[in-house]
Amino acid sequence: MHPIKLVLLILLILSLHSQSLSKQHPIIDGLLHRLDSLRQIPSVQESAAKGLLQRLIPSHFHSFDFRIISKDVCDGSSCFLIENYDGPRRFGPEIVIKGTTGVEIA
Repeated sequence: MHPIKLVLLILLILSLHSQSLSKQHPIIDGLLHRLDSLRQIPSVQESAAKGLLQRLIPSHFHSFDFRIISKDVCDGSSCFLIENYDGPRRFGPEIVIKGTTGVEIA
């Protein structure tokens, strides 16, 4: 098996395992809830993601918009979504990246 495929398989297994652990153990759920309460407000997380994108691709960072969304949108899990803006746009962002935290949108 190619090394990259092996790494992806391991990450997939670990992801599925960690999701099942949090559903089975209330202690882990409590810890995750406490960590969520310490998270920065959405505007700070969005600003950090914009700053990162500006450093990585300064010529195109204006084409992106970032939004923090509720975990309810993702069935209670962490996730991110990438979408085009609807309709014709001549100026401003063309792509919106939504996620449950700044880590997901970065």
